[in-house]
Amino acid sequence: MQSKTTGRLAPLALCLSLAAAPLAAQTKVYDDFTSSKLGSTWFAWGNSQYWSLSGGYLRLVQPVNHNEYGFVTLDGIDGDFEVVLKFANYNSTNRAGNEELTLHVFDFMGPADKRAEAEVLIGRKWVQQGTTQVWRTFVGAVATDPKAVHKPGEALANQMAAGELRIARDKTGITCAFREASTLAWTTVVTWPDYLRSIVHVEIEMNTGQANAVTVDVDSLSYSGTLRPGPIRIGTGCGAMDAVAGSIPFLGNADFFIYGGSTALPAKVPTLGILGGTQYQQGLPLGPIAPGCSLYTLPDFVAAAGLTDSEGFAVFPLPIPTDQQLLGVGFVTQVLAVRCGFNQLCGILSNGVLAKVEKP
Repeated sequence: MQSKTTGRLAPLALCLSLAAAPLAAQTKVYDDFTSSKLGSTWFAWGNSQYWSLSGGYLRLVQPVNHNEYGFVTLDGIDGDFEVVLKFANYNSTNRAGNEELTLHVFDFMGPADKRAEAEVLIGRKWVQQGTTQVWRTFVGAVATDPKAVHKPGEALANQMAAGELRIARDKTGITCAFREASTLAWTTVVTWPDYLRSIVHVEIEMNTGQANAVTVDVDSLSYSGTLRPGPIRIGTGCGAMDAVAGSIPFLGNADFFIYGGSTALPAKVPTLGILGGTQYQQGLPLGPIAPGCSLYTLPDFVAAAGLTDSEGFAVFPLPIPTDQQLLGVGFVTQVLAVRCGFNQLCGILSNGVLAKVEKP
């Protein structure tokens, strides 16, 4: 019955090193973007009209100012890790600056608003060289740690229309690096003491400040480490609703939650979280009461999930007790946004999120 189913440069800091370690032999491709459809292990946020899958690339375009969108892995990576984002055809035709392609890793556990993250990013800006300014490519690295401040790093690259961004964690700490396509050597931007929790997940983000007409082709995302598959989505939502798990539901995880909503929703829309033990992979269509909407579980528990944020999404908290009897128990969740006037149900439903309680 089951099927498989968040531009922030800081001042110039720290020196560079040309001796970053090469990729580990066990590096695997997470996604090479050769499919015509984004894989089910990704959650795409932001305006979908600015990206596409074409010619073996995830093609990212930013034609407007002050815009951002991204892609988050629904799986986690446990322990030491290495993630590498390979890209090509990076082009910024408007020299206003402040556009960035960013590789993030961030905590897959803990409260959603207090998670630590590390990011390495590539962009372009004007750099003062003597009495003139030169348009250069930069690579920056920024740490976000709720418990401490870590100095950021920045480096200037040469002709980096194609290359790789890399974040790794090992016994030396967390290292951000980059490699130009024409070289074999990695350039370390910064290394911080490890401040991330044991399980992280990955995000690819594209954003603009005052620049437009920015394009880049993402070739692949590779990783090494222990992959921890996250809960999976089943079915599809109605009214453009989507829902994903914000963590892994292991015993004692007080911070497990479901994130659901739609970019088509305004802020402050009431939502409900639905929880059930019955799985309906194909969905139970609600018919005339809510055309196009389906239930993917029979509701055993319904609770207020809060109001949607500025992006149209809300958090449905589902803390997992430490009770050993819950180990291996499967459950399905959905998010309902209250939209009276949309249908007789007075609401629109997300896809289902299928999860199973695991060991820590």
